Amino acid sequence: MDATPLDTRPHATANGEGELSPLEQEVLDEYAKLAGNLDSLSAILAELAANPSVEILDALRRLERKTTTVFTLLKASVYSIVLQQEIFGDEGAEGEGATPRRRGEGCVLEVVTALAGTANDSDPTILGNFYNYWKLLNNKTTWDLTRSDRLPVTSPKTIPMLGYRKEAIIEPNRTAFMIVDMQNFFLHPKLSPSAVNGRKAVQPTLNMIDAFRGMGSKILWVNWGIDSFDLVTMPPSFLDGFSSNDQMNTTFCTEMGTLTEDNGTTIDLGKKLCRGSWNARPWGPLDPAMVEGLDSGTDLYFNKNRLSGLWGSQTPLGLYLQESQTTTLFIGGVNSDQCVWGNLIDAYFKGFDVVYVEDCAGTTSPWYAEEMVRYNADGNGFLANSTYVIDALNKQK
Repeated sequence: MDATPLDTRPHATANGEGELSPLEQEVLDEYAKLAGNLDSLSAILAELAANPSVEILDALRRLERKTTTVFTLLKASVYSIVLQQEIFGDEGAEGEGATPRRRGEGCVLEVVTALAGTANDSDPTILGNFYNYWKLLNNKTTWDLTRSDRLPVTSPKTIPMLGYRKEAIIEPNRTAFMIVDMQNFFLHPKLSPSAVNGRKAVQPTLNMIDAFRGMGSKILWVNWGIDSFDLVTMPPSFLDGFSSNDQMNTTFCTEMGTLTEDNGTTIDLGKKLCRGSWNARPWGPLDPAMVEGLDSGTDLYFNKNRLSGLWGSQTPLGLYLQESQTTTLFIGGVNSDQCVWGNLIDAYFKGFDVVYVEDCAGTTSPWYAEEMVRYNADGNGFLANSTYVIDALNKQK
């Protein structure tokens, strides 16, 4: 990491003079120390990427995350202090003697900009900050999503896209394929006869699973999986939305009875979208694919209790993405305009690269709902098709 240089030349500061106040100088000193630590850690990690020692690399990555966390906390604290000084003066809080006024705006913006790690304005091709950024390559159509200035890059892949962003370069170790709600409840023909488009998405999804496992990327199964605590905290709108008769006796975790397959097999459906129930398992060939991946360690399974597995301040899925330093999410599943969209938009809000894989998703909603997802996904991130993605990966083996 290259610490963002701070201009400490004499200018109007919070004390109204041409010198830094003690607080400002302390802020700059702490910033420099932490930035230096991150510089050293990033350099060591980059060296180890070429000749890795797994144990040392893991230990250093844990240390880097801890240092980054402290750095983030410092940013928040300093921003609060500086903002109070700018608005209220040296008193630091609003009171009878505090008169709101603008002071030291130049230094305030410098300090906040430096602590946020904002990208250098002299390089307009970089969008973001040191910790999370894209780089637009010279051809003006390819976006580098690898964050290679601060994170190790193993075998980057160039992926063609369908939207106005034409190509993206991804790092497989920080990329995942998220499969949302492709469960029996939503896809089985006898439970959801109208889910034709969702069932069409199954084979492309299986193809993507094989391709992503092959390049070393994780597969994330993100499914409804309600437990008793979730029921206590579930909003009434959700309970009603998943009720067959607007009553509690047909909503989440109520018994669904049995189903008879065409071959005469009787299946106990279990409790509606409740953890461990048959109706909450992946549909058809997706189920053995999931089991295989979980057993081999290429796949992970996350229960969710809302449309999105990333809602709120933190979830198991969100914690995993943070700890694994995953940055790029290819997303598919059902229904595209509901749970798939919920996960995509939450991931977008939280700063992940989002790629909507159109042929790996489907919905029972009208056609214009799908068009909404594609239109907005193109603006929020990238649009992709599994056929083009897999072809590109095969050519880069």
